[in-house]
Amino acid sequence: MVSALLLRIYEDKANTEIHMKGTLLIFSILCSSLLAERYFRPPEMKKEIFDQSLVSLDKFDRAALLSNLIKIAEDFPDQKGTTNDVRSHALVIAGRVSPDSRRFEETLKGVIAKGGAYRDSDVSRDWIQKDIWQYSVTLASEEGVDSKRLAAYLVDIARRFYPEGPQSKELLELQESLTSQGVIAVWDGLLEAPVLVQSNDPWEEFLESLNRFKPRQVSLPGGKAEGVAKKQASVLGLCTLTLPSGKEVGDGLRVMLSALPEPNASDVLIVIDQKVGQGVDSSLQELEKFIRVRHPRLPSGYRWEIVFETKLREGSVDGNSCGLAMALILDTVMAGHDIDEEFCCTGAITSDGRVEAIGGVVQKMKAAIGRDAKVAVLPKDNRKEVGDLILLEGLDPILNLEIFTVSKYEEALSLAQSTRSTDLTEARKLYASILEVIEKNGEEILTNPK
Repeated sequence: MVSALLLRIYEDKANTEIHMKGTLLIFSILCSSLLAERYFRPPEMKKEIFDQSLVSLDKFDRAALLSNLIKIAEDFPDQKGTTNDVRSHALVIAGRVSPDSRRFEETLKGVIAKGGAYRDSDVSRDWIQKDIWQYSVTLASEEGVDSKRLAAYLVDIARRFYPEGPQSKELLELQESLTSQGVIAVWDGLLEAPVLVQSNDPWEEFLESLNRFKPRQVSLPGGKAEGVAKKQASVLGLCTLTLPSGKEVGDGLRVMLSALPEPNASDVLIVIDQKVGQGVDSSLQELEKFIRVRHPRLPSGYRWEIVFETKLREGSVDGNSCGLAMALILDTVMAGHDIDEEFCCTGAITSDGRVEAIGGVVQKMKAAIGRDAKVAVLPKDNRKEVGDLILLEGLDPILNLEIFTVSKYEEALSLAQSTRSTDLTEARKLYASILEVIEKNGEEILTNPK
């Protein structure tokens, strides 16, 4: 009787857990779908993907094609296939087909304000897809590569806009024909950072809090550089880690970069393929400008993947304190620096290479000691926090850690490299000798005037 009762209780508990997990799964899916539509990624209009002046379209054809692309962007709110990415890509091409169009600007503002479609008319999707297909056939038959490139982008949009449309088969055949000629629609780097559709709805604010952490990426225009100096680089970064409980802690995380060839890409795509916070995204935006100034000639056709070793532990990276670490590995891939394995760093980075103050320095220094780092770099404006660490923990924690403060990237780079200048080497020897005296005689030696 007792065993049967226990079994019944166990079964009830198991069923309750299954029900709870199912409810959470459904809730998670619902939240994800709602969040996806609350963001809109505006088109990036600076990158040249074809020369519109060499495309074989007269002003009337351009106006008609623009109209079809605009309708894809602003209409069909609940239609299968018409996702916000499709709307964004339609605007990417619309703005290049007719760069001076007032209608393009008005539609872009409307889609951003609404976070998607803001019209719901009775326009025929069949007609739009057929119209775009006909323009694509004409452009693909032209000799010029710019017309063929435009055709490839139009075909891709038309297929995704209406997957089951009447011209789907013909569009696929045309896409395969263009691909065999080496003409492919490459969308990397053609969308800007997501824009949040503002709302005073508490439910939407709750959904936003769930989506605080997400993958990030930026695109850099490729150039004529032959390749990268190193395919991989890593450095120990002292970053801010947000735990599942919401608590933020300073932690030592190895930040790694792999330069992976992307044969069909014309740009360099920098990707963080794990969930990180808005602070990391802000650092990435600054690093985009920093790297473009430091290395004007980047090699085309690469995907640079940045990984924080937090993938192996709980929590997500947030804040701008990992900016300096990311700058070092990005620069190392291009310049071939040899980074000291016992080096660690923290600090925000700006586009002109300034290293700026961050928070949680005491906790991050303790994390550096826990990771057996020997050389630590932090922003000059955070130097007083080193004194705070000594007051809290005494001198013992830093006897085996050389702490340097910097205000510029070049200073951090000189400290990070395995081979250092003569002056720096001598300074480190002097610092080590002072620490040796303190360790031998105790802290009281500091009060001895001799």
